[in-house]
Amino acid sequence: MAHGHKFTDLVHHGVFVVAIISILIVVLERQLPPQPDLAVTDLPEAVQAWRSKGHFVEVFGRKMFVLEAGDKTKDKDAVIFFHGFPTSSFDYVRALPMLEKAFAKKRLVFFDHIGFGFSDKPQDDYDFTLHDHAENALELMRLLKIKSASIVAHDMGDSVLTEVLTRRDQKLLPEHFNNFFKVKNYILYTDSDHNFHAS
Repeated sequence: MAHGHKFTDLVHHGVFVVAIISILIVVLERQLPPQPDLAVTDLPEAVQAWRSKGHFVEVFGRKMFVLEAGDKTKDKDAVIFFHGFPTSSFDYVRALPMLEKAFAKKRLVFFDHIGFGFSDKPQDDYDFTLHDHAENALELMRLLKIKSASIVAHDMGDSVLTEVLTRRDQKLLPEHFNNFFKVKNYILYTDSDHNFHAS
């Protein structure tokens, strides 16, 4: 029984630490001066090419950048990629050819969270919280008419996904997301053979 208490204490401590870090990030972001927008032509060619393959979806009145690959006609068993902080969906540019090969029959969806990459960057009246990123991601999936998916996440994307899965576990997601997440699937990348293996 003592081990159970230690684990519970660690979980509660971890949740507290994540909450404090999230608050500090929001406070620090608000202290940064706005950066001038770069023209697309000022960006490296690889970034311009990434943007040209994507499109924008309006989510809660703000534009989110989305790049879709693979079988774009599929509405089930999609693979959705959550990027990290402080980057964008471009994190996955080098992996895309391998992902398209490994998941040729699946719809692959990459997107930029609000405030990142090519998505809108509101300056006023917006909190860049994990809650907001989760809300936007869920609404984007609904607007793209995706009925089920596996999620690949890293860095901040892990925290956004944790927010989404916590809502799922507490049955707080809208009905559209009943049976949405394919939690048994996994992707394993091994450096030794530079291949992706999927269950």
